[in-house]
Amino acid sequence: MADVYQEQAQFFANVPLMQSGVVASVHLEDVDDKLFWDVMLQKQHPGRYYYITQSRSPKGFDTKGCEQCLKYRPYLSKRFFICIDSDMRYLMQEPNLDVANFRTDPMINFDQLATLQQC
Repeated sequence: MADVYQEQAQFFANVPLMQSGVVASVHLEDVDDKLFWDVMLQKQHPGRYYYITQSRSPKGFDTKGCEQCLKYRPYLSKRFFICIDSDMRYLMQEPNLDVANFRTDPMINFDQLATLQQC
């Protein structure tokens, strides 16, 4: 059986190639996060983003949340990335889930986003 997350990630990464003017596809935890992350991304790299607020689980259910976003970690790229609120994970001291572990995209100033997380 094919990896559902890899297939979806490939599709999401291709959206900017198929839709003129789209900078990247961005998977969010929930629809309520769209405004916050759009403001943050526009400050760093203005443009149009394709926001994904839910995606399919291996059983075919629409799923959202931090855990769903993290399923895509192996498939992230400049054209497809995730934005999660790491406050709870930071407080729980979850290892390897901080800005230093995600410095893969030079178009985003992660130091500024990290500062915003502390607000």
